[in-house]
Amino acid sequence: MGMSRGRVWLAGVVALVGVGCGDDGDGADLDASSTTVPDKGQGSSSDGEVIEAYVEAMSDGDVDTAMELRCRAGRIAPEERELFESDLQRFTDATGRLALGRIEVTDTDPRFEPAQPDRGAVELTYWLTFDGDEVDEPLVGIVIDEDGKRRLCAVTTTELARLQSVLPDALADLGPVRPDTLAELMPSSPGPDYRQLTDAQMDPATMPDALDTAVDGWTRSWQHQTYGGVTVSAVRFPSQQDAMEAARRWIARVDQPAVDAFDVPDLRGAQGVRFLGYDWLWLQPPTVGPYVDEVSLVFGDTYVTVAIGGVPTDANHDTAIAQAQAVARLASSAS
Repeated sequence: MGMSRGRVWLAGVVALVGVGCGDDGDGADLDASSTTVPDKGQGSSSDGEVIEAYVEAMSDGDVDTAMELRCRAGRIAPEERELFESDLQRFTDATGRLALGRIEVTDTDPRFEPAQPDRGAVELTYWLTFDGDEVDEPLVGIVIDEDGKRRLCAVTTTELARLQSVLPDALADLGPVRPDTLAELMPSSPGPDYRQLTDAQMDPATMPDALDTAVDGWTRSWQHQTYGGVTVSAVRFPSQQDAMEAARRWIARVDQPAVDAFDVPDLRGAQGVRFLGYDWLWLQPPTVGPYVDEVSLVFGDTYVTVAIGGVPTDANHDTAIAQAQAVARLASSAS
């Protein structure tokens, strides 16, 4: 959880998700006295105070303090600082003054953070406010012991656990790929309002752990003239079984919180997922865009993802569906 895998593998999309997107907020600033933190005996009140301090630091644009409140594994790298700060600025400009509305301890032995054994992990559910108005859907954070302090070490959505349990089984093999090269699976363009950014072979050594058995890859990306972008990535594996196993690991990953799932008409076995576009801020509620829409497709020994960045809050999934269908047509065409 936390750092977006997309910034490693789908950088062409994720670097663009904030351009021109976001919702406007209205209302008055929340009085700090209305913030509720856990009582002692529910966990520690300091756990709630960690999240409260983190939200306050991010609202003030104080990234240094915010990173100190995160565990080491959840901190951004120096080279990511500029993009992180620009995402934070876009997010807060669009939503209004950010504050913590209320918070409660929901689990003192959280299951969704198995990488933190014996570190006093506590799960807290918290609701944010924008310009004093509380957002309906909460976020879930994990606070742990580290260096003698309590630190925030993961943030996700309440929907993630359910989606993790059902999405892998929704994938099915769509049949063999007919073209000889992975580059032939790349659509020519998403439309007239896009300019192409990248078109290149992918080095298997740089792929995420879920795809570490890959032997070849190709990716192509475009930027929309107003906001967002499209990235199509195709990865080939030694066998159909390897491709399906990798796809199921990828679609159930925990490092980019999912908020919804969707089907692709006429492609039973393809699976779409909507993710938070600003997930690495650890502030974005599930009901507030922008989002990343991603469709997974398995064709024999080849796994393809179609990712659409900068999807506004009220947008449908049409762009992702259209590009997935375009890939499927190319996969069934002889070279």
